Amino acid sequence: TLSSTLVSASPSPARADARPVEHRPRGGGGELAERERQVVALLAEGLSNKLIADRLGISDHTAKFHVNGVMAKLGAGTRTEAVVEAVRRGLVTL
Repeated sequence: TLSSTLVSASPSPARADARPVEHRPRGGGGELAERERQVVALLAEGLSNKLIADRLGISDHTAKFHVNGVMAKLGAGTRTEAVVEAVRRGLVTL
């Protein structure tokens, strides 16, 4: 499930020999537009681009465009990383 994937993607407790990591947004780090916030919420539900498009009443191409924009702004390489980062930033809750 998406929840178990997110838990496994979460950082594990720090080791004694681990160096501190500076957390800062990768990629653009810009604010998400209202439509992008809607899209990332639907990504968190595990929806495909097609289902996102259907839910929002937009074309598949436009849904893909918004998903790519969300991923770029959140510095994510995958849809799961985008959801993890959105949760970390408080943009969505699971």
